[in-house]
Amino acid sequence: MTFILFDAEYRVDHEAHARYLAAERTEAGTGDLPERDARVTPRWPFRRPVAISWMTLERDEQDIPTPVKLRTMGCPEHSEAEMLRAFFADISSVGEMDLVSWGGAGTDLPQLMLSASMHGITLPECLQAFGRPFDMRDRRHTDLMLAMGQSGARVHMAEMAAALDIPVKPIGAPTAVAGYIEAGKWSLVKATAEADVLTLGCLLGYYLQLTTPSCAASMCDRIASYAAKMTHRPFAEDFLNYRDRLRAAALAEAQSSYHRLAA
Repeated sequence: MTFILFDAEYRVDHEAHARYLAAERTEAGTGDLPERDARVTPRWPFRRPVAISWMTLERDEQDIPTPVKLRTMGCPEHSEAEMLRAFFADISSVGEMDLVSWGGAGTDLPQLMLSASMHGITLPECLQAFGRPFDMRDRRHTDLMLAMGQSGARVHMAEMAAALDIPVKPIGAPTAVAGYIEAGKWSLVKATAEADVLTLGCLLGYYLQLTTPSCAASMCDRIASYAAKMTHRPFAEDFLNYRDRLRAAALAEAQSSYHRLAA
């Protein structure tokens, strides 16, 4: 099984949202509406991808999912259509695979599908089940927010990562991304998407550990080592420090086990 973990960053299409406000007969900037109202905060139909990052994990000789490739496409080098076609092509290039996201069922997938339809892009065969409403067969997608949360409250990835001491949002808070986009700081936008994918990979390790003993430590070490080599990104040091913490904890546990056996 190949895992493809993905995340995207988006800009708000204010022109399209203005058409919605006109349809609702609502003035922009209306102050008496709650912040969560769709007329105040644009929802997913008005968010357009500006960067997509995806990481491929293959099982190694120890049967541990291990990073083999992290690819990111985004503005200003690539158009929306180019990002989508590259992402879909990579997904199509593998055999049995599982897409992995955090909250992607309710955000990323519908947004990317809408973008694809706007550009006249046909979904690759392995994703066409998502184009059939209410047909859950052959949908190769694990939304970790739902899988790890079960019937609990829907939590942010940062909450789960913080609970497990995994590096998360090292580039800045989610609200900072809009500022990066507006300022044209595209390298930081791409780095944000990549960091989220790396965090997602570590969370996947903890999820897989429910059925695969010792999976989390090995996966997280491999992913952190992979990220630490990306010295052109500001998150490299965060993941290097995380890897060192993992190894120190593993050494301490091994020494403790030795002393218990020797006693």
